[in-house]
Amino acid sequence: MNLTNIFSSTKFRFDIILFLFLAFIAISLRYYATFLGYTSDTETFLARSMDSIHCWSNFLMCPDAKTVRVYVPSAYGIFSYYENGLIYLIANNFSTGLEEVSVKEFQRIYAIYLSLVDTVIAFILYKNFGKLPAFLYVITPASFLISGLHTQLDNVALMYASLACIMYMKSYIKTSIFLFSVSLSFKLNILVFLPILFLYPLITSNIVISKHRISYTLVPIIAFVLYLSYILPTLFSATLLNLDTTEGIVGAGSALSIASLIIEQTFHYSSFNHSVTLLLMQTFDIDNFHIFFMIFFTYIFLLIIYVYKPDIDLVTIFGLYLILIYSFSPRLHEQYVTWLIIGCFLLWKYKIFLIPNILASIVMLNTYSNISINQGNEIFNLVNFRPMHDFFVAILKIPALLFNTRCTNCGLEEHVVLQQLPLEINSMVLIQMTTIISLIVFLIQIKMSRVTK
Repeated sequence: MNLTNIFSSTKFRFDIILFLFLAFIAISLRYYATFLGYTSDTETFLARSMDSIHCWSNFLMCPDAKTVRVYVPSAYGIFSYYENGLIYLIANNFSTGLEEVSVKEFQRIYAIYLSLVDTVIAFILYKNFGKLPAFLYVITPASFLISGLHTQLDNVALMYASLACIMYMKSYIKTSIFLFSVSLSFKLNILVFLPILFLYPLITSNIVISKHRISYTLVPIIAFVLYLSYILPTLFSATLLNLDTTEGIVGAGSALSIASLIIEQTFHYSSFNHSVTLLLMQTFDIDNFHIFFMIFFTYIFLLIIYVYKPDIDLVTIFGLYLILIYSFSPRLHEQYVTWLIIGCFLLWKYKIFLIPNILASIVMLNTYSNISINQGNEIFNLVNFRPMHDFFVAILKIPALLFNTRCTNCGLEEHVVLQQLPLEINSMVLIQMTTIISLIVFLIQIKMSRVTK
């Protein structure tokens, strides 16, 4: 079929109409969410955008300028800085001057951009599982609150990684390598998934894929080259070998320093140190190797699943990986729920994962109600979800009792683990526990299906 026939086909026209419909719903909900308020992350992204644009502007106008503010250490890859800079330019009408852009202007453009990303993810779901999961994804509260109110970009990295998995399955190896590299350049956590790309050819019958497993060694290399492309202003400035971390500012540094930074932010990222994994470690007096246990549990679980279901496809494995990373992560934050819900939708045919998905949305509505109240937007706020606070406290008594921990919200005082943590962080653990239970049920499901066959 030639291109003319494809573009004129009824199916193609329907796909375009559906994409535009999903985009309209996604943009509407996420733009609405911007009226609820914004978080400190949005302010941080705006500040980094200004630093990035001014850095490049100074470099182009004066290459000898001592430019230092290039890359701030974080769990975000270098493409997030390109992305933030572009959004800043749009908000500033493509002026590189010092005109100020308000947080709200920046947030709303960011929300529209993330809406389009969510639309692409929804379209991927439609192509693989049908219209219902695509529509449910764009209206999922956790999805539009994280993209619209929080303006977190985890969905961008996961969109590229999901597309990479699909290209991988279709034997478009070069495209897949590039997409995985871009995904890693947005979010460093994707690095943990790379070993699967070397292991998967060993279990697939696809001859094309099996011949190219070594090619995926290029992914971190390409990602590193992309990193170097961003810090050109520093590479060509008088601060070539400067690595000043005292104020959270990183210059170019040496190749070893850059690699060390990437490893540090991937495996030792210090967000909220609280999870089921941490509770277990506290119970058994294990003091270190948090991330090691997360990776270990993830890959052991994937191995068990492969034993039960050796014909599992890469898209399903990627969905499981996202769910497992959340389930065993010792460090949790609200935006990590993005990994969970996308993983749940990629495993749409296993309906058990709708449970943690629904719970995550309820928790996010409750969590972000604090922000909407503080912002004073009475018309738009989520105050109606505040009564659920007591409900979550009651449920959280159960894991607190099981692990003999202290929870100021639960009234237990034996062992300090949950002490002085806001409820929304504790409720992340609730989602985590529910997800782990869902995973156990999933194992039982595939075990029973294998026995039936």
